[in-house]
Amino acid sequence: MYVISKAKFFHTACDGIVAELSWKHLSDESSLYERLTPKSQVIVFLHVDDDVKKVHQRCAELLNFAPLLKIAVFRNAPTHLEGCSLLKVGIKSYAHALSHHDVLKQIHQTISQKNVWVYPELMQFMIAEVSTKHEHHQAPLARLSNKEKEIALMVTDGMSNAKIASVLSLAEITVKKHLSSIYEKLAVKDRLALALLLKH
Repeated sequence: MYVISKAKFFHTACDGIVAELSWKHLSDESSLYERLTPKSQVIVFLHVDDDVKKVHQRCAELLNFAPLLKIAVFRNAPTHLEGCSLLKVGIKSYAHALSHHDVLKQIHQTISQKNVWVYPELMQFMIAEVSTKHEHHQAPLARLSNKEKEIALMVTDGMSNAKIASVLSLAEITVKKHLSSIYEKLAVKDRLALALLLKH
């Protein structure tokens, strides 16, 4: 596990995640390359302050050298468009550099399991941007109850759990329970996977 950052606050936050993790703090990618092989599968927390093109290039070069790396990019001021661009390159997470250490822990756990983690607003943005070339796919919806269908379609429109709860006059925990059932019935892991299934 490597943390590449020149910012002490970011090192401190990372140190606070899980005491037993062996963190190695590096100042730049050149130090990382010295420790990698093309088959390396380590996690890299990369705190960046360059312009978008440079960050894109840095991540692409790292993944070209070691395709199995799991890179999480952290920005002081993240943007949805940069997040989408970097996810296309192959990074596994995109988040705010000032994220609480509990969030950093969640990111670490998520990408350790070969999944992708992004902050909720970016997830909603990505769902809303999914292409809608056809009408909502009916076959998956047939497996759901009427309430689950309603919630699933609201998710594909980019609505948050809180918004869905408000519109349907439900408790937010009830919405979460319906979503868990939807994910299980449709064999998907998260909101983005659900949106991709229903909007293709």
